[in-house]
Amino acid sequence: MLLCLPNGPEALTAFLSVAAVSTVLPVAPEEPEAVIQDLFERLPISAVLYDAQRPGVFANYQKNNDLQRLPVDISEQKSAGIWSFASGITKTFRAESTTTSDAAVLIRTAGSVSKSKVVAWSQNSILRSSETAADWMKLNASDRSLCLMPISHLHSVVRSCLPGLMKGGSVVCAPGFDR
Repeated sequence: MLLCLPNGPEALTAFLSVAAVSTVLPVAPEEPEAVIQDLFERLPISAVLYDAQRPGVFANYQKNNDLQRLPVDISEQKSAGIWSFASGITKTFRAESTTTSDAAVLIRTAGSVSKSKVVAWSQNSILRSSETAADWMKLNASDRSLCLMPISHLHSVVRSCLPGLMKGGSVVCAPGFDR
């Protein structure tokens, strides 16, 4: 499933929710349409979860492909990290828990030499990498992490968000980074 939400706690909770039952490919809403189109051509994407207020290019793809659009409502009146499916979602999905060897996330490489590649990280790889980071930083329940990186970068989840959460701490996900 392609996940395209603006940075913030809702993107993190959506990422973790999808990765628990499927394979998630996070992309930033600001990605150029050509990049999104390339991903649809290269990968078997069957659904996209996106901000209902920012449908972007997904309306066109839904018409031309068998793509399940899953718009979500993000409200400032709700607690941080809370989102809900927009009205009009009628299709239901059967979700099964993933195993440790299943791909949890697909991440694009930098593509500094040529076209970016897509790399799969298993549930176990994310868990082990996050545990290693938590132990190295000696995190505990009283720690709070500040995540400035976009959720579409795996480093933000594996190094900034999950390590503290795994130790009982908390995380603040910034809505974006303005240099």
